This record gives sequence, structure tokens and C-alpha cells, in this order.
Amino acid sequence: MEQEVQWCMLNFTGDHSVSYIKKLTFNAFFYHMWAERNRRVFRSESRTPSQVLQGIRSDVRLRASGFEKSLSDTDYNRQFMARWGLDACFSVPQLINCYWKKPFSGFVMINTDGSLNGDVAGFGAIIRDEEGNVLAAATGSSPPKTIILHELQGLETGLKLAHMHKFRNVQIGTDSMAVLSYVQRSINPPWVAITVLRNIRRMIQSFESFHICHIYRETNEAADHLASLYPTSGFLEVIPSSFAEDLKKIIFDDKNGKAYPRCVY
Repeated sequence: MEQEVQWCMLNFTGDHSVSYIKKLTFNAFFYHMWAERNRRVFRSESRTPSQVLQGIRSDVRLRASGFEKSLSDTDYNRQFMARWGLDACFSVPQLINCYWKKPFSGFVMINTDGSLNGDVAGFGAIIRDEEGNVLAAATGSSPPKTIILHELQGLETGLKLAHMHKFRNVQIGTDSMAVLSYVQRSINPPWVAITVLRNIRRMIQSFESFHICHIYRETNEAADHLASLYPTSGFLEVIPSSFAEDLKKIIFDDKNGKAYPRCVY
């Protein structure tokens, strides 16, 4: 049972409708199992497995009917909703141009990310100048906790790297809305991340100028790659010349001067 619970915790992630229904099912399962246990112990009554299953399905459908469900129009999502007998609004994914965000004049851009994969966790950061040249990069690993903690460790690594290279005006690019919210103090962090966040805020105060913004995950490929290296060291600086050519490459967009294309989806 413990392995099954751990699997659910790792796979029922995200904030889309399918994930939410999976979480509802997870909670309803334990509620009905405990209710059935009490029914048998205290009332000497029992229900058949199919009756318990029907109770779980009814509770999930009832709760899920109370929120608007918008999903990408995929075969998996349509079949998932059909099996639950739920209505949903399906949208066709749109092609978008993804850009690596150019920093403000006089700033460096620090892309950061964190990674959690089973029993390993890592984080990474890469610093570029206004021309897209790689100035510094670092990677690291830590005992696996939560993805939020490791994404914050990526930010902590980027700020530490900027201090080491004496950059005074820094701009952070993160694909995590949670990290953005924690730094901007719009929501409170989980207790496991409080120490790291305090260290981040302390380092932010020492810069002359600091800015953080949300970016597309597709444009954060280099930081994501660094976060997935999982070195044995808690902090390991990477020599820019050893960085893979496809991760260093930036194609210029001279038309608007504000961003460089990184990929198209």
C-alpha cells in the first residue's frame, strides 16, 4: 500500500482538471475505505466492493461537476472525461513562438530550474548577457523533497553564482509560477522551503537591481538540462565552454530587439 500511495503522490501532480479529478479520487478512496471499516466494526454491516466503488465514483462526479473543466483536446483527455461521465470544454493547442527573454540593458539574465525524479533531485542555473552569451552556469543535487523546494534551490544557485561573478544587476527567468509568487510574497511557501526562501531574500537585498519574471518552459531548456544532471556535489559550477552547443545557441531577432527566438511550438 505504501508504494501505491507514493506512486499517486508523484503522478497526481499539476493544476489541470484531469489532475484535480485524480486527486479527488485519491481522497474519496481513503474516505470510503475508512467509512467501510467503521461500518463493519461498529455496525456489523458491509457493502460489496462494487457498492464501495460506486460510492467513490458518485462523490467524485458530484464534486467535479461544481467547477469548470477546460482541457486540451487530446484523445486521452476525451476518453478520461467520457469514462467519468463528465462534460468538459476542449480546446485545440495553439502554435506559439517561444522566445528566450532578453534582459534589461545593463542586466544579466539568470535562467533557473529544479528537478525531481523519483529518488533523485537537482537544480541548475545559467547566466547570459544581453547578447545571449553564456557567462556562467551551475548545477547541484540534494535529497529529494518537493519540486517547489528544488525550483527554489535553482533560484538560490543562480543568485549565488551571480554573487561569485560579481554581477550587480540581475534579472531572473523562471518557468515556475509558484517560485514567482513566493519571491513576490503573494503566497506563503511550504515549511520545507522557508529556509531556502529566506536565504534567497537575503541575497536579493545585496544586489543593486533585481527583477524576476515568468517565462515559457520551452525557453528554459538550458536550466532544465542543468537541473537534470544530478551531480554528487550540492553545488558545482560548469565551465561555459563545456556546455552543449545546442544549449548555448541563440538566434537573434533584430526586428524588435527585445527577445531572441529559442524554439517554436
